[in-house]
Amino acid sequence: KSLGIIIHYHNRSKLSPENEEGATYHKELKSLLTVSDVLSVCCPASKETINLINKESLEHLPKGAVVTNVARGDIVDDEALIDALNRRKKPINGSKILIIGLAYKANVDDMRESPAFYLMDALKNCGAEVGYFDPYIPKIPVTREHGNWTGLESIEWEEGVISDYDCVIIATAHERIDFSDLAKWSDCIVDTRNAMQSITTSEGQVTKA
Repeated sequence: KSLGIIIHYHNRSKLSPENEEGATYHKELKSLLTVSDVLSVCCPASKETINLINKESLEHLPKGAVVTNVARGDIVDDEALIDALNRRKKPINGSKILIIGLAYKANVDDMRESPAFYLMDALKNCGAEVGYFDPYIPKIPVTREHGNWTGLESIEWEEGVISDYDCVIIATAHERIDFSDLAKWSDCIVDTRNAMQSITTSEGQVTKA
């Protein structure tokens, strides 16, 4: 409730007044989506929540709404998010797309359960040429879940290399990365970690997701 933010929520059941602390309950997800300028997805993965946020549900969000996914598992339909970007920006098919950060969280080299791989798979399935940069993971080792990416090496953090990509997606915001460089090197940045918040960028250069 800080900074004048109005909280709305959707849950299997309504919270008690003490726990709600003034928040507004929505029994139906659609009702919540229609009033959400910022949607934070926090529910656990289950049979009921898999792909809960999909192409159909995304259409109910107001124009310009931001989706923040902090849940584990396939709560957000990555294909639907890509489709939304596809319709609002340039086509993904045939584009070169760079993923910033493979680790599952900032400042570590642990790739286990990292959502970046699912995003890379979805982008590749849409016809994109996918690369990545991660200072903690210079080369993707053999993994049981993502063997198709084994051996792929991180690109160099250089203007000539990064500016050759049509779009850059920030998946993990390592502190070792100088994100101010991206403002100079890329004109299409999708920021899923709010890494560009304090950096001066041009209008339309950064899309929050």
